[in-house]
Amino acid sequence: MIWCIATKNIRNNVDSLTEDIRSGLVSEIENIGRFIYPKTNSSTISLAGVVDSFITNNNNIHFTEIQTQIAPVLFHAYSTIPEVSQVSYISTDGLLFSYITGINTSFAVFANSSGGDYTWYTQTIDQKTGLLNGDATRSQPLDVTNTDWFHAAQRDHITSFVGTGLGGEDNERLFQTVVSLDSKKGVVSLGFPVKSFTSDLNRLNLRGGELYMWTKDGTVLVYESSLNASSFIPRDCSFGWVKETKGSKFEAYCSVLEVSGVPLTYTLMSPNKGIGTSISNAAMYMLIFMAIYACFWPLGFVVCMVRAARREMDLRSSLINQMEATQQAERKSMNKSQAFAQASHDIRGSLAGITGLIDLCRQEVKPGSDVDASLQQMNVCTKDLVGLLNSVLDMSKIESGKMLLEEEEFNLAKLLEDVVDFFHPMAMKKKVDVVLDLHDGSILKSSNVRGDSGKLKQILNNLVSNAVKFTVDGHISIRAWAQKPGPKSSVVLASEPKGSVSMFSKLMLCMSKDQSSSSAYENEISNSIRNNANTMEFVFEVDDTGKGIPVEM
Repeated sequence: MIWCIATKNIRNNVDSLTEDIRSGLVSEIENIGRFIYPKTNSSTISLAGVVDSFITNNNNIHFTEIQTQIAPVLFHAYSTIPEVSQVSYISTDGLLFSYITGINTSFAVFANSSGGDYTWYTQTIDQKTGLLNGDATRSQPLDVTNTDWFHAAQRDHITSFVGTGLGGEDNERLFQTVVSLDSKKGVVSLGFPVKSFTSDLNRLNLRGGELYMWTKDGTVLVYESSLNASSFIPRDCSFGWVKETKGSKFEAYCSVLEVSGVPLTYTLMSPNKGIGTSISNAAMYMLIFMAIYACFWPLGFVVCMVRAARREMDLRSSLINQMEATQQAERKSMNKSQAFAQASHDIRGSLAGITGLIDLCRQEVKPGSDVDASLQQMNVCTKDLVGLLNSVLDMSKIESGKMLLEEEEFNLAKLLEDVVDFFHPMAMKKKVDVVLDLHDGSILKSSNVRGDSGKLKQILNNLVSNAVKFTVDGHISIRAWAQKPGPKSSVVLASEPKGSVSMFSKLMLCMSKDQSSSSAYENEISNSIRNNANTMEFVFEVDDTGKGIPVEM
């Protein structure tokens, strides 16, 4: 009884698994057909519209006009449309120009006359411009204006089919879409290689099955099969029929798939080899396995417990080693912090000595002289070094990821002049001018500002330093202006607000438990700051005539 129930369950599971595998394969096949050439019809129609615009006003079109006006349009489509391997224009009187992808190169096939001496020529092209180069060779012409697909395009405006290209001996089977021009002066066609589609199918894992695909006219696209493909083409496309060949039974699934506007019918053959016997054998094997498992499970339980104990011991050992490594890293970090603190004390002492010497030297020189100006610049650089040292050595701020901004009043115009004066000697050595452009003079009207002058100066120094580094000749312009904040301007509240409005904002944000309410209130505070008459937005630009910074930097 138990054996029968187990066998039935296994049969049901196998049937369900087989159906899932078949459904998955059908889905993969249809996705390949749907997405490999998704927009061929629209691309061909658009190309036909562009070509038609060149010849609508011409009663008689000559090959010279095709080569000079239409051929560049065809080459643009040939070089930009993905996966296309043939782009052609064929006039109603037989004139032809086509770009084709060959085995190792691209070439053009054209017919420059439609009279009694109707000849096709093949000639290589320039890969970048599409212009003909080399010598033209004669090729066997085809009477394309009398083909079924040419007449179908003239009659129905658009047609799609699978057929060989126009490449002579090197041609291959293509999915071709042909669109008639509105002026009825020819057709335009795009061809996409069938081998790209079949290559994607070849990568499918059919799990021992076979796949056959054919067109509505009976042209078979054979996919890696050792059997006779024609025997697997049913008269009507239906699911569930069984075919026996060479002693093997196959269950067939048939459906219709459209690729690049061409309707294709495919048959998916799944092997049907004694599933019932296989399921019975599998059930018997499972019963035997369960009996063996029931006999030996105590031994397995003991082995698993021993392995679990060993694994726990290994984990404890790894945890102890990790804790020791963490403690060692913390000691190293503490030693590093102490070393930084000692270095900070020594560096600050040296900088203080330099500052004192600069002050003594300024007392000995004439005010306003070049030496005095240089000493002032040295004093500014020393203060900048102290600011950089404070930023680098403040380990608690760096480790927490929060660098607080200092609010102080400073003269923005004076800060810009200090930046220009600092880089002026360095730029003069490279014969590069450093120019301060105050734009409309709005900076001078709003020069007294409040903010972190050190961070702003550090940012400007980095930008100008890069400009000096990568500029060989010419000039470097530092441009700045002030403007009222616009609706898209971002207003960032200070990390340690001192004003009453900011303190009230911080208090309310801390008391609020709803995230959306906090965000709305923060936006309200930002809007009130933006609308304040004393709030200005400053814009800084560093423009240079250099080659720029490489992408890898």
